[in-house]
Amino acid sequence: MTALARGGLWCRAAALLLLATALASCMPPSWGAGAILHPRRRPVTQIPPDPHEELTFQGEGGVTLRGWRFRARGPRRGVVVYLHGIGDNRQSCWGLVTRLAPLGYDIVAYDARAHGVSTGDACTYGYHEKQDLRRVLDALGERRVVLFGISLGAAVALQEAADDSRVAAVVSIST
Repeated sequence: MTALARGGLWCRAAALLLLATALASCMPPSWGAGAILHPRRRPVTQIPPDPHEELTFQGEGGVTLRGWRFRARGPRRGVVVYLHGIGDNRQSCWGLVTRLAPLGYDIVAYDARAHGVSTGDACTYGYHEKQDLRRVLDALGERRVVLFGISLGAAVALQEAADDSRVAAVVSIST
């Protein structure tokens, strides 16, 4: 391929990139906002490999939150509440369960509003999710918990920890 042909190829690629950028900037803002507020749901598709209890919590504004509780194996040392990231669900807690349940920790994981099989149609990036977490903690009736959050879940955990004395510690990943 000659230098002239390569130059023409680069010019065409640059022109296509410029055209795609121009078209994307002409999209209605509501499309972008809709994608942010209504993340694609990742359904819960597998039953956990470890023994567990099915849980249902009532979130803020009548939202129903579905979750699991995995009991500690051996002497109980505490409770860890797992909070998943945006577009994810409670299934991503399994690694935590396999590591912490044998060490004596109960693990509670639930689908955040508008995620997994919980109800709700919009993700509010902590505004309602913090209240949902507070209601989950109320329902659990524990005096002290550790919050383990990833991404959006980490942000919610940090927001709740600032106001709730039941939160003994927070593990915050990719906030």
